[in-house]
Amino acid sequence: MRKQKPQESNGVGITDISVVSVESVCLKDGEEWFRAHYLVVLSNKQRILSKTEKLHWINDDYSLMMEKVKAAIEGKVENMDIILHALSSEVFFSSDWPWKYLWLSMHHGVNKIIIDWMKMRDEKMRRADTLSANKRIKP
Repeated sequence: MRKQKPQESNGVGITDISVVSVESVCLKDGEEWFRAHYLVVLSNKQRILSKTEKLHWINDDYSLMMEKVKAAIEGKVENMDIILHALSSEVFFSSDWPWKYLWLSMHHGVNKIIIDWMKMRDEKMRRADTLSANKRIKP
């Protein structure tokens, strides 16, 4: 008796969704906000890139980002004429915890940018203080 192979799905799954970059956006009006780029990798190696908008940042609401990225996934899958495999992708469409995690990942990136800015500012202030002290010491 031969064991039968389980039927393989012709669908494609989501392999990974991650925050690949966070950037500061400062428009002419001077209002600063942060944009994140999300990368969705499908099991067939196709990639979907989606980015947050100012509305997402202002509302500080992961669900707006979640709906945008889900729509991007569904649109790309439809354009590629493939079936999104339910088992490997279900958590991204049935639960919000992965999206909350991704939103927190974006905030982590924002905090890193702010800390880097503070370090640069502090370094500039130390250099300025050192230059001032050196000028006072020289006759």
